[in-house]
Amino acid sequence: MLKKIEIGGSGPKLQLVHANAYTPECYFQFAQYFEDSYHVHFLRQRPLWANQSPGQLRHWELFADDLIDMMEEHGDTQVIGLGHSLGAVATCMASIKRPDLFKQVVLIDPVFINRGRIDPLRLMPIVLRDRLFPLIKIAANRRNMWADRTEAREHLGSKKVFQRFDPKVFDDFLNYALVDCADGVTLAYPRSWEARVYETAPYVWSLIKKISVPTLIIKAEYSDVISQQGWQRIKKLATNSSFHEFKGAGHLVPFENPEELAKLILSHI
Repeated sequence: MLKKIEIGGSGPKLQLVHANAYTPECYFQFAQYFEDSYHVHFLRQRPLWANQSPGQLRHWELFADDLIDMMEEHGDTQVIGLGHSLGAVATCMASIKRPDLFKQVVLIDPVFINRGRIDPLRLMPIVLRDRLFPLIKIAANRRNMWADRTEAREHLGSKKVFQRFDPKVFDDFLNYALVDCADGVTLAYPRSWEARVYETAPYVWSLIKKISVPTLIIKAEYSDVISQQGWQRIKKLATNSSFHEFKGAGHLVPFENPEELAKLILSHI
């Protein structure tokens, strides 16, 4: 499976890095709006590579190092880096470690969790994290098998999170975030990896003030990873950044409002 996915277009390089639990192809509807002005490509993160164990993940810096390695392998420098959620944190970390690789950075609802929530998670044993933090347990036990995509559509389409998706994005999810298997279809992004990513959520506040590449940070109005208190703190720490609160959307804003979000970013970059 390719780690870099060329989307097309001409102009400066624009690189998009996906969220936890989703595949790059889920961003097709969002990415299309950039192709008239930029050469767009996706980077596929480690949980989607073959033969990778979630146990190897100790810190999200691993994802940043992966991005740097992939960019170096393909000779990608001075790119405009777009990252969403986990992909935003990985892109942020990579731009701090290797600012020469990035021209600009856009962080879409990055996982910048308040210290009061992240410290207990970081300090307790993993067995207790799984018990006390429902999101981890939900991810680890998420349904991951359906007889076919029709059954998956019926089941997933009843979930509130997917009801907020643009219909074409939901189609892309069914087509690309599910893969064929012996018993029907299953999640392309293993639920064991999704849970492990939640278990290892990092403390990022010491990093934010190190941002040096021109950066736009976008918070979704109904974000569940950036509180209003945290948003104000980010604005104080990220002195080399611009900020925008995207109204009327939740954490998965690229899937809920792909065109409106793309237009906002285009007007900035």
